[in-house]
Amino acid sequence: MSIHSTSARPETLIFLAWAARRGLRETMIEAHNERKDAKRVLRAQITYSQPPVFESDSVYGPLYEALFTYRLDRVEFDLVSWALRGSYAVYLKAYTEVEMCAYSTPETGILWESITHHESLLFRVKRVGREWKGEVRKVANTLRLHFTFQVPLIMRTLESSFLFQEFIGMSLSLVNWIELATLVLEIPYKPEMAQEGEEKEGDYEAMQLALLKEMLWHGYVDFGEFGNHPLFARLAHELLDLADHCRDTHREISQRDSAQD
Repeated sequence: MSIHSTSARPETLIFLAWAARRGLRETMIEAHNERKDAKRVLRAQITYSQPPVFESDSVYGPLYEALFTYRLDRVEFDLVSWALRGSYAVYLKAYTEVEMCAYSTPETGILWESITHHESLLFRVKRVGREWKGEVRKVANTLRLHFTFQVPLIMRTLESSFLFQEFIGMSLSLVNWIELATLVLEIPYKPEMAQEGEEKEGDYEAMQLALLKEMLWHGYVDFGEFGNHPLFARLAHELLDLADHCRDTHREISQRDSAQD
């Protein structure tokens, strides 16, 4: 029996790897025999096999969920089903797809629209623009670091699969951070901005330090709140200790920062 082969999107191959690792071959053979919809069966497996990922964070959760869902919607589920059942071989498709949208990339639009739908998050990114005094490239780099560093905080359990990590990471890598910065600063975006004034390696230390301080402070607040929650009573002392460590580290970094100025 000859095996046909066909090209597939990167998202399809990543999903196929996840499905194979989850041992879904027999599930798809059974679904095929019962004439069930492959897309519905495979998407349901994400819900059945994973703990809640995005629900734990009301600020960043919806944003990362939108970036994840966009990638998930690009998966060619029929190809995944065929490959799992041994009917087809798949290989990586040459990237030729161009999507028409109001932004330079769909991912940029998804991220910006998710930001604007949450008042607290919009306030945070606007503050980034003010702190860097409207310097587009520095605002762009800070935003990139900010949203990249938040991903591990969303993935709070060991059970969170690489599927979430890969899809969100892929979406973030395709965000046009320069364009996002212009949206935050409310100035026109020009494509040539992306090529102007490339940063050299080592230029991000100040931004990383500023972001670390912000995340430590949020850790102090969050862990303190968790420690007072009845559901976390058993871990209260550990959580409050973490809150104190975050506060003390934040204070120490701030003092060193002030001494260098």
